[in-house]
Amino acid sequence: LLSLIISNVLAANKYDGCKFELTDSKGMTAEYNLEYFQLDYDVFTVVDSEGGQFRQFTYMFDICRSINSNLWSKNTSIPQECKHPAKDPADNYAPCIKSHVDETDGVSIICDQYEDTTGEIPSAIQIDKNFHNETKCYWLGMEVASTDNLEEYTMELLDPDDAGKGVVFTILNGQWCAPTYGFPGRNRELRVKLECPDDARIEFEPDSHTTQFKNSVVEEVDTCIYEVSIVSPNAC
Repeated sequence: LLSLIISNVLAANKYDGCKFELTDSKGMTAEYNLEYFQLDYDVFTVVDSEGGQFRQFTYMFDICRSINSNLWSKNTSIPQECKHPAKDPADNYAPCIKSHVDETDGVSIICDQYEDTTGEIPSAIQIDKNFHNETKCYWLGMEVASTDNLEEYTMELLDPDDAGKGVVFTILNGQWCAPTYGFPGRNRELRVKLECPDDARIEFEPDSHTTQFKNSVVEEVDTCIYEVSIVSPNAC
């Protein structure tokens, strides 16, 4: 059971509803405020060298809003490959906003319409750099303005039986991930798991979550679905 209280409309480029309540299976309700995780002049960064010396993935994101517009335009750590528009919407970081199932196999999802990303800024990106220093960039989530049918994010309890354990904040509407090898296709997304620590002695440090994300690891838990976790008093 979920009970969601939407907050007042936030400033431009912020998501609505970053203050909310969630109720667990036992009827206990916890109030969360993810605005504590928002960054004004920075962006959460996780560097994943899982590919060893041949490939490096970097993830950048903010919580409850898109990446700061000044950082997006001026931050040299965000490569131009993430910003250059392409003529083909399918190559322009766009999520699919209208689709149908391929009748030939009954599984693959064919995208009929992509969101127009012109002038938009994502909430999360994945930077893929190989040992030739070639860079690709994928948007992992954004606000969709052209339709009301797509949620911009979801929030759920980390533990359905414990309302106070923390939340999973999922950034939706990432770049379309086309069907291949039995995979039907979907928009990319980033799940951010925010866990309240069991040890009450852990002190509250306003900016500690920035460092914790830097020291964390992003896992691809399913095709084009990425997940990162931290433990922070801000999640309590």
